[in-house]
Amino acid sequence: MATLKEIAKLSGVSIGTVDRALHNRGRVKSDVAERIKKLACELGYEPSGLARQLSAKGKNYRIAVILHNESNIFFDSVIEGMRSASKEITDNGVQLDIKYGKSFSPEWQRKMIERTMEEGASVVIINPINHPLIKEGIEMMSNRGIPVYLLCSPLESDHYIEYIGSNYRKAGTIAAGIVNLLSTSDDKLLFFSPSYTMLGHKHRLEGFMGHKELEDKGVLREVIELPNDNIETYLIAKSSFSKHPDTSFVICTGQELYNGVCKAIEDSFGDRRIKVVVFDLTKEIEGHLREGRITACIDQNPFEMGYSAIKTTFSALLSSSFEKVRRSGTTPNILIKEYLS
Repeated sequence: MATLKEIAKLSGVSIGTVDRALHNRGRVKSDVAERIKKLACELGYEPSGLARQLSAKGKNYRIAVILHNESNIFFDSVIEGMRSASKEITDNGVQLDIKYGKSFSPEWQRKMIERTMEEGASVVIINPINHPLIKEGIEMMSNRGIPVYLLCSPLESDHYIEYIGSNYRKAGTIAAGIVNLLSTSDDKLLFFSPSYTMLGHKHRLEGFMGHKELEDKGVLREVIELPNDNIETYLIAKSSFSKHPDTSFVICTGQELYNGVCKAIEDSFGDRRIKVVVFDLTKEIEGHLREGRITACIDQNPFEMGYSAIKTTFSALLSSSFEKVRRSGTTPNILIKEYLS
């Protein structure tokens, strides 16, 4: 017996289009709907129990999202992508429930995991803090039959379905490659990173440090871990520049940290031009890129991450197929001033 996923592949359309056509729900071109129904009949398709319930019960199925923090610029874009995808599936009886974290607290995130289980989530998307409490919580959800997807940061665990996010090691290698191309042995580099409580941040640094040609140049002076607070970030960055007054190259890997680091660069070096590579595009970063104050931006497409997370889990719900997928993540884009013109 065929599945929605197989019919979608053979029809050359999305799973959502197949579902709408078979249940006469939403707009599907008549010729496309007829082709889908004919193929489903030929393949002996019967709606799964979950698909029938999705059609009949209304909003009784919940995609729960558990984040690591209250909010930051990067995750504002991720959530925007999720809400955009959610609008496209509201007619299919699925609701989106986003639970926010508290300042990288594993204890708080574990509480959100337990609350999510109590509330009966159909599937869980989590941006996991790298901590035993969270690994145990994910294993607990998996053992109770709740499919778990990792969002935007990986975790060393066997109890999740799929990781949806950036390939952090690749992103770090790309940053190192940019520095290697643009630096000389006279450059002095500082690397600023968000908290290592998220495993992806560690992977990004590992990718950066593993670039042999850059290592041989010896331009890296220090790696600085920063808190998720722009004032503290500013003070730490300012102190780092005082310690290394000959700094000529800066890597800032946290979009949410950029304002603090940028202000520290301005106050420490004035009109002296520093080469700067940052992660993820905002309107402010776009402006600085156009002005030449930023050398390059490595964009991890947070909107697409959020959008893809909802569409992926929704498709799995429709097809009742939660096959484990082990991918290292998507490769980010490199943006320069000319890209924006």
